[in-house]
Amino acid sequence: MNRLCAERAPRAVVLLACLPFVALASAARMAHAADEDPPLINAEAHVAHGLAQAGGGGTSNWRESTYLIGLTVDVAIRDEPLTSFFGSLEFEGFDRAGLGGFVGLRLRPGRGAMRLSAGVGGMMVPYTALGATASGGACRRKSPRLCLDLESVFYFAGSDIPDGRVASQFLLKLGVAFDVL
Repeated sequence: MNRLCAERAPRAVVLLACLPFVALASAARMAHAADEDPPLINAEAHVAHGLAQAGGGGTSNWRESTYLIGLTVDVAIRDEPLTSFFGSLEFEGFDRAGLGGFVGLRLRPGRGAMRLSAGVGGMMVPYTALGATASGGACRRKSPRLCLDLESVFYFAGSDIPDGRVASQFLLKLGVAFDVL
């Protein structure tokens, strides 16, 4: 599939369009063996960065996103398929500062390394940007686990979002996760 992408698109488009296929293929390869006893509670520290999109007046502007530094805790709520509830605290920083968080569900198909997440939340202080997030990625098998996710965030309400507009971020998130219990 990657060869097909490379034959039909310029290099810059290949990097953006084919990266999700490479990430998912890598995650599927890592997910072949299931955990014997997955953690009931998991904690993860992470940093994320990528592209942000916003627009107004009929135009759309792409730029480098702010950095997000955060802590996520997830608690298993179902064994098959392995599903957990997560909550995160996020600090947005370096070119501006904000504090917020997200809550949602995380699914680990086949109890493998691959994980899929969806949630709601946003930035709350000193401005508000409320929205939804979805991500997919994988973690190394043993604790402490290195994790890599592709995440998209869509903000659609709040004091920092103009009426009738949606701002989005497409992020690469690198984390270190530990079994708590």
